[in-house]
Amino acid sequence: MDQRRECPVKLGNVDKT
Repeated sequence: MDQRRECPVKLGNVDKT
């Protein structure tokens, strides 16, 4: 599930930084 890239703020998963 790479949805965290599309809307990381949606799920609060801002671990991409």
